[in-house]
Amino acid sequence: MNQPESTTYGQTIQATFDRLEGCLEQAQQIVPVSKVEQLIELLPQASLESQRFILAELIKLDMTSAAELGQLRLLDFYLPGCQAWLSEQELPVDLVLEELQVRRDSGQTPTLSEYQGRFPRWAAVLADFQWEQINTRRTNSPSGLPELEAGQYIEDFRVLRALGRGAFAQVYLAVQESMNRLVALKVSSRGTDEPQTLSRLDHPNIVRVYDQRALNQQQVHLLYMQAVLGGTLASVVIATRDRPLKELNGQVLFELIDQALIVAQQQPPERESDDPIAKMDWPTAVAWLGLQLAEGLQSAHDQGVFHRDVKPANILLTAEGKPKLADFNVSHSTLTEKGSAVGGTLAYMSPEHLQASDSSQTQFAPVDERSDLYSLAVVLWELWQGQRPWPSTGPADNWSSAVRQQLDMRPQEPISRREDKSSAGQWLYRVLRQSLSIDPQFRPQSCNELSMRLRLALFPELAARFAPPLGSAIDRLRKASILLVAALITLVPNGLAGALNFTYNEAVIISKYKDNPQMLIDFKLISWWINGVAFSIGGLILIYFCWRVRQCLNRADANLPARLEDIDWVWRFGHRSAMIGASLWVSFGLIFPIVIQWYQPQFQGSDITHFFLSLAICGGIAWIYPYYGVSLLSSIVYYPQIISPAMSDPAFPARALWMRRCADFYLASSAVIPLLSLFLIITRPDSDVPNYLKLILVVLTLLAVVFSFKAYQILNRIIDQFDRVLGSQQSESVKH
Repeated sequence: MNQPESTTYGQTIQATFDRLEGCLEQAQQIVPVSKVEQLIELLPQASLESQRFILAELIKLDMTSAAELGQLRLLDFYLPGCQAWLSEQELPVDLVLEELQVRRDSGQTPTLSEYQGRFPRWAAVLADFQWEQINTRRTNSPSGLPELEAGQYIEDFRVLRALGRGAFAQVYLAVQESMNRLVALKVSSRGTDEPQTLSRLDHPNIVRVYDQRALNQQQVHLLYMQAVLGGTLASVVIATRDRPLKELNGQVLFELIDQALIVAQQQPPERESDDPIAKMDWPTAVAWLGLQLAEGLQSAHDQGVFHRDVKPANILLTAEGKPKLADFNVSHSTLTEKGSAVGGTLAYMSPEHLQASDSSQTQFAPVDERSDLYSLAVVLWELWQGQRPWPSTGPADNWSSAVRQQLDMRPQEPISRREDKSSAGQWLYRVLRQSLSIDPQFRPQSCNELSMRLRLALFPELAARFAPPLGSAIDRLRKASILLVAALITLVPNGLAGALNFTYNEAVIISKYKDNPQMLIDFKLISWWINGVAFSIGGLILIYFCWRVRQCLNRADANLPARLEDIDWVWRFGHRSAMIGASLWVSFGLIFPIVIQWYQPQFQGSDITHFFLSLAICGGIAWIYPYYGVSLLSSIVYYPQIISPAMSDPAFPARALWMRRCADFYLASSAVIPLLSLFLIITRPDSDVPNYLKLILVVLTLLAVVFSFKAYQILNRIIDQFDRVLGSQQSESVKH
């Protein structure tokens, strides 16, 4: 059965509009073109009438784009190559008027007689127009939508002023009268999936969409959303691209936002003189903006929504400097399976997105959350360096050629226009360089991971542990043998304590048995055996611990995410190293005097107690240094290394609590155990400790306490720094 004529006609118009939308999306990537054939290649397979209509719109878009770059183009540039579609008989009058208005906007004063001479077919029609009115303002937007004037009402909205326009829509600042609130009103010729997509998203870094309305009689679609009036990130890029890095900081960002607010006739907010954002240097400010955008994207990804057009123009700024993602028109929802990989802006596309956009490509990686992450990295690089990672190329002959040009650039090393030797800049380079990897597997695997990495730029001291400068102490320790470093920290204090204990016991306890020379001989022999066995056992256990830590670091070197047990081994490395000495001092503190008595029965029971207390003093001093020394080594050198591949430690809050309690215990024991043992020895009736040994023991105990307290402070500061990045309640000190 044949469809009614009106239905068929409506379907034909809708199909033409759908084709036009796709062509304009592709054209926006290459306009202004170098030759009209590039526009013709974009024409779809359709009727000649539809192609003629679409080509006229493409020419309008190209003329406007060229004029914005200072390249005034007349129809004479296009028509010789378009005779098959736009001969003099088929040339639409609106295309003539478009050229007329472009010239007027460029400062020229074209005349009626000139146009009647150039386009005689439309001479009478041109004469009927109010010529002065045509030359003073544009009657229609490039999208074909009527422009709304300030004060004009449309539905429930009173227009205040225009905010921007695109190929398919215009955006106005308006008042929603029924709610008495400012909104950004997007007026288009048709609806999109954007409201349904954004209705699931509720995040402070995503522009909130309130609702949509369709005005069927006017064939207009209204989408109203949160009004964000601090300008776009694109305007910030343009305003800062030619300024040296030393002149850029967070205060400059605020100044540009205030300028945008004034243009929008809004009062800039009063800010505190010590605002932390204003004090940021430029790489830190870029990282601060980036981590929030990454968190916004992660929120969308968690809902199964990919943006697929992350670029500076789609990032709005609030008066407080908070960035917000907008324009999810080409987004793809994994929940509804709507959308496609095609769409977005070529200059910001990931390699796999570019391949998916090229019809000649048959195999490419999935276009997923890592593609949005890649686009965000391009945006942040451009903001930081004043240009995108790769130089611009000349116009391409066609869409596929433009895609290939971009694909050819992606393997190249990104260009650093501004040298940045700051700690934040060095870390930002490392994060963005990894995020721009061609292979998605080598990028951060989620925007949450990217956010965590960018957050480090806010804490340069912490960032230096993840990316230590070459030749720095941390860099040398990372390259040094784990066993060698751990042995120096662990065995040396215990060895010195053992030597002190030997000297003390010989001078204070064994010396009482002067009438028994064999006692001294046996004491020395047993000491050598006891220490040899103890240090051998301790060394073997330490070798095993170091091997386990080395295995954890090997996974990190292979860019594999750390397992929870790996992190636990590294995090508890200091405590386990200290417990080696503690357990051996206690065990052999009991065995040693018993063995002596076995060989020398006259060795008194009180001397056994005295002997054990002397070991307790030395052991109590000795075990402090391995704990704090190895714990600092692990937290500064090894822990950042093993969590770096995934930048994640879900159990960090529990680990941090355990470490703090452990540090409290070791700090207390550094004073209590040696001092208590020394007190018991000195107060013994039969104790006759030389004054020089008393002084040595007291000084060593005080040194252990001072060292413990200093190490305790450093360790807690390190935990606080990690907590700002990894803790369950991440730092909000620089957020508003």
